Amino acid sequence: MLVARELIDEVKETIVVSRYLRARIPVHQLERLVQSLIAVGEELPSLTTEAPRITRDPEDDYLIAYALAGRADYLVSYDKDLYELQHVETLRVLHPAAFLNILRNSDQV
Repeated sequence: MLVARELIDEVKETIVVSRYLRARIPVHQLERLVQSLIAVGEELPSLTTEAPRITRDPEDDYLIAYALAGRADYLVSYDKDLYELQHVETLRVLHPAAFLNILRNSDQV
């Protein structure tokens, strides 16, 4: 699993701002969640150039840029603008359910 500091910051902000997520991930457990993500992942260095425009939502482009820079095989997201891409170069972009099927049914990962 690849971890970008920018994505970790976005996860933290989203949990703090979202009433739905805040109710499920109490603030006192948020730092523990972040530390767990960092512990199991490989932290990527910050991007040194602007991410190229690839997605319909320019705010998602950095995710593709990080995945390509880290030579990821998969980018897994609930974001329709991302998983509708299906492929970007050698990167497969998948909905979490599709990735779960891969994990359950094959040795592709």
